[in-house]
Amino acid sequence: MNQHIAPFIALEGMDGSGKTTLLRGLMQTLDSEHFFFTREPGGTPPGNAIRNTLLNATVKTQLLGFFYDRSHHTDAIALWRKARHPVITDRFDGSTFAYQVVAQSKSDEEREELDDLFWTLRALLLIQSESIPTLYLYLDLPPEVAYARRQGDTKQVQNHYDRNPLTFYEKQREGYLEFFREIRRQGDSEVVFLDATLSEEELLAQAIEHISKHVEPEAS
Repeated sequence: MNQHIAPFIALEGMDGSGKTTLLRGLMQTLDSEHFFFTREPGGTPPGNAIRNTLLNATVKTQLLGFFYDRSHHTDAIALWRKARHPVITDRFDGSTFAYQVVAQSKSDEEREELDDLFWTLRALLLIQSESIPTLYLYLDLPPEVAYARRQGDTKQVQNHYDRNPLTFYEKQREGYLEFFREIRRQGDSEVVFLDATLSEEELLAQAIEHISKHVEPEAS
C-alpha cells in the first residue's frame, strides 16, 4: 500500500447480511471527522444519477455502469485518502462480481464474457490507479438465512433483487467466495470474513477490531 495515503476499506455482503446495520454502527462509533463513509452505487453525483436506471438494465450494462460510477467514485475516495482520512465504503467491486457476473448470468457463455470483462476493467480502472481496497470486510452468511432475513424485513424498501428466489442468494454467495479466493491469490488486499450470524453488538466489535488493526500502522 502507498504509505502516503490512508487505508481504503470495503464492506461486502449479501442483502440480509446486516451490512447496513454494521455501517450505521461504525458511523456512530468511529471518529466521523477522521473517517470518510461512502457507498456504491451513489457515492458520487454520476452514481446517484444512474443508480435507479441500472436496476432495470441488462446485466452487461449494469456491470459497465457500475464501473463507470466506480471510476468517479475512486477519484473522490483518492482525495480523502491523500488527506489521510481512512475511507469505508458500503459495497465495492466484490458486489459487482457476485451480483452481475455470477448471480445474474444466464449461461456459461455469458458468464465467461462477464468474467473477462470484469477482471479487465478492474485491472485497467482500479489496479493501475492504485484504487483497490486495502481491506475487504465480508459479512458471510448462509444464503437461506440472508433470504429469510430480507423477505422478513419490512423496514427497508425492497427492490427487484428481493423478488428473486433462494437460488439467487446461493449464487451470490458463490460469487463472493470466488471473488475473495482470487483477491487472496493476487495478494494486494487484506480479506477478513466476519460471521454475520453474530449479534449486532458482536459483529460491530469484531469489525472495529479489524479496522483498528488495519488503520493503526498508517496512523503511527
